[in-house]
Amino acid sequence: MRALAMVVVVAVLLAGCAVPARAPLRIAPVVHRAGPALRLDNGTVELVVVPGIARIVRYGLIGGANALWEPAVAPAPGGWANHGGDRLWPWPQRDWPAWIGTAWPPPAGFDQPHTSELVDGRTLRLVSPVFAAYGLRAVREISLGDATEVVIRNRLERVAVPTAVADLPVAVWSISQVPLPQSAGGNRVAGSTLRVGYVAMREPLWPGLAVDALQVVVPRGPFAQPGKIGLDADRLWCVQADGMRFEQDCQGGPLSAYQPGERAQIYRDADAADPAAGCLELEFTSPTRRLAIGEAVETVVHWRLIPLTH
Repeated sequence: MRALAMVVVVAVLLAGCAVPARAPLRIAPVVHRAGPALRLDNGTVELVVVPGIARIVRYGLIGGANALWEPAVAPAPGGWANHGGDRLWPWPQRDWPAWIGTAWPPPAGFDQPHTSELVDGRTLRLVSPVFAAYGLRAVREISLGDATEVVIRNRLERVAVPTAVADLPVAVWSISQVPLPQSAGGNRVAGSTLRVGYVAMREPLWPGLAVDALQVVVPRGPFAQPGKIGLDADRLWCVQADGMRFEQDCQGGPLSAYQPGERAQIYRDADAADPAAGCLELEFTSPTRRLAIGEAVETVVHWRLIPLTH
């Protein structure tokens, strides 16, 4: 009788400690103007990923606004096209001429079609072809968690000897384009040597840029010129027109592994007659490293949507 009572007690305790079941993930093929796509949803938020351009083109509440920006008109075919959304490029941009012979457009291979597969039931893995100039392959693992949580592991793997330049450091550079927001910013982290909280990466800087002990805030605008700042932040955010705060946290490496102001960046277009024509970019990089074959650099970026009360 005592043994039976103990079994009942243990069963009750285990039931009380049970981990709640995760929301089921649904994935389905859909059609996007840039090509065949995959839609992932957990009952709260949805992602749309287009492997053919290696981008996440939608992130938002089901039935809600897209937190990512897309151009109102589909880009014309031929040459480099900005499809918006979230993408991965190699950093530093200043080294592109050494790798590909030009500062613009970006290395074409990084927007080439990627293979896609679902792993562990919740993660979509995109794998690029080998970019010969860099000797690199890009791998993006996109996981949709509970509520609004998304985790994106971005990795560049050295798989071949570069055909262009040997032994230049490289890094992951993730870029999320969002509609021009009400405000945007990044946190100020302990150990930063940035006296004013940021570095100017593109002049002129926006008027009204606000800095306090905790954060740097880019105001709403309007602004006549585009601008860009570099931060030591590990969190970037923007507040969108629907009152939703889009936050990104990045795990890329210790602050000491970065040049000041290169861990995170915020770029903003100038305002145009059509507000939908411009965007703001939330950007993170990994530390730069010289890679041997078999080595990699990576970041892990966490997304979430937070409704703000007024």
